[in-house]
Amino acid sequence: MGNLSTFIQMHNRAGYNYNPQFHKVSVAGVIIYSYAWLVPLALWGFLQWRKGVMQGVGSYSFLETVCVYGYSLTVYIPTTILCVIPFELFRWILIIVAMSISGFVLVLAFWPHIRNDNKMASLGMVIGMIALHVLMAVGFKMYFFQKFEEQKAAVAVATQKPAHITTHKS
Repeated sequence: MGNLSTFIQMHNRAGYNYNPQFHKVSVAGVIIYSYAWLVPLALWGFLQWRKGVMQGVGSYSFLETVCVYGYSLTVYIPTTILCVIPFELFRWILIIVAMSISGFVLVLAFWPHIRNDNKMASLGMVIGMIALHVLMAVGFKMYFFQKFEEQKAAVAVATQKPAHITTHKS
């Protein structure tokens, strides 16, 4: 969808040559699968540890934890499709709404298991879950759905030769 978004923004500009960025598909796959497996693994391990330390702390099985995370990410499917619309404020609103809904699902799903734990552990787990969720959502927005002017400026800075460097012919 990021490639389609770039094409929609740029197809009317003079000199634009469509160049699909297939490497972004690999990046997206690695990030999504890492997030959907490693974060639940860490959370499940934390809950298993807390279950042994504190009475009344519950836990899902590892597979149930992965499923909760997977279901919480489904809201990003329509969000990604709608992010093709080339209005930056609209995209940010979509990302914030999706991130809030998804984060809310996670907190509601895990809160019954951690509410009997001490306040620091409960609050730390919720803040950690939400922080990782925000990082993923904002990171995807910034990487896949940049405005073209931002992309062009980033390329110009990366390819610009510093003024103080001179080349000598021998």
